[in-house]
Amino acid sequence: MYKKFTVDLPRGWKVTFDRITDQPPFDKNGQRDYDVSEGLFQAELEQTEGKPLIVDIGFYQAVYKVYLVLADNWDKPIEVVSCDTAIDAVAIAKKLTSERT
Repeated sequence: MYKKFTVDLPRGWKVTFDRITDQPPFDKNGQRDYDVSEGLFQAELEQTEGKPLIVDIGFYQAVYKVYLVLADNWDKPIEVVSCDTAIDAVAIAKKLTSERT
């Protein structure tokens, strides 16, 4: 069984999807494990103008990425940070959300 990570976000952020664990993205033979996918974690912060700020963690090809976007504007993210591990992605998500709360 894999350990579930807790993503501690600042007050006001609402988790909408959460399945981020310490499960490696590749098995011991180097084969991709597709249970670790683009959709691992997502949370929203409602803004006064009605457009939510979204933080998203996913695994893309060979790296984890943390996206910060405004109102589903995925083509023009506010910030995208790549990292090697899920625990690093969690720390980055916490940092990005703390900076904007």
